[in-house]
Amino acid sequence: DKEPGVVKQGVSVGKPILLSFAFGVDTEEYGVGQFSWQNGRLLESASPAKIGAYASYLRQEVSSSLDWHYLPFVSRHFLNLQAEVSRINERRYEQQLGKVTAQPSWQDDTGSFHYEFGAGPAYSYIENKRGIAQDKTRILSLDSQLSLESHGYEYYRQSPRTGYSYILNNSTAHISVGSSIAASMWKLSTTNIVNIANLHPPVFVGVVRTKFATTDVGEDTAAEELPPTYRHYLGGAADLRGFGRQAVPPNDFGALSTGYVGLDLRFNEILPFKLQPFVFCDVGKI
Repeated sequence: DKEPGVVKQGVSVGKPILLSFAFGVDTEEYGVGQFSWQNGRLLESASPAKIGAYASYLRQEVSSSLDWHYLPFVSRHFLNLQAEVSRINERRYEQQLGKVTAQPSWQDDTGSFHYEFGAGPAYSYIENKRGIAQDKTRILSLDSQLSLESHGYEYYRQSPRTGYSYILNNSTAHISVGSSIAASMWKLSTTNIVNIANLHPPVFVGVVRTKFATTDVGEDTAAEELPPTYRHYLGGAADLRGFGRQAVPPNDFGALSTGYVGLDLRFNEILPFKLQPFVFCDVGKI
């Protein structure tokens, strides 16, 4: 509407289905392929659903998820259902995993951030093909996750320039309730991004990343019985850059506790072809 001083709002409902494909190469996983199918308005409650697949030399995975808004009225509560089958072939271990979870979850938004919490049972079946662990591991655990993301972090996810993200995970299993191991694992990941000098478009982008993980082994479980999913490694593009993928510690078992802090300074909108040089410093502890 071209009438001066008048702003009108309109809503256009698009199709609910999104298909995504991605292909690439890197020096860690060599050829990489990824596919996802998403339906943002499944069932009468408009519950979002997703099916995904990932394939590389080191990891193959097929997963599905559904945020089922099952209540007959509008609510921030939903039941998160997930299932995955994967094969992981790292330098220190090879395993096949099947896992299903059902987590009652809640989410909400404020003017500055989005938060979500979920907790519920999970069942995993793991076959260890190579490395230190039981040949077959059954885990019935209570899994929980709390996440907090600023709207700036969400909006600029594909081109980070501001915002923060904090994710806390826990998985606890006991032999007395049907698991073949007893252990409790905690993971905390944080990302803080700053537009230095608050320039628009940003020229200098600073990032502080941290990752902390620890596993408490139950009294009736030996540490060598833990599957790799309950042990921790550092190294590679995911955290401790400059070291080989999962090269720290150098032993086959891994570590029961790890800590990582990474500092980045990225130069944006300086070079042509959207090239973005950056300098970084990574520190890790096992």
